[in-house]
Amino acid sequence: MLIASGTHISIPAQPLDRDGVSYRLWKQTLWTLAEELDKKTNQALGLLDNKGRCKTAGSLRKRWRKLRVEV
Repeated sequence: MLIASGTHISIPAQPLDRDGVSYRLWKQTLWTLAEELDKKTNQALGLLDNKGRCKTAGSLRKRWRKLRVEV
């Protein structure tokens, strides 16, 4: 499940040249997008179950499962 806080997410296409600067910039852009999505998901879940932020992805998944079962 993905919470994007109602924002439009644009995933950039992978460049053809894997050795160039454009590929490294693409990887950095993708990594930044993943970090932002993780942060938004963590914040949204914190608002839903009134707990703080999760430190690991595993604990975030456990909280999601628990919340899904309760609802």
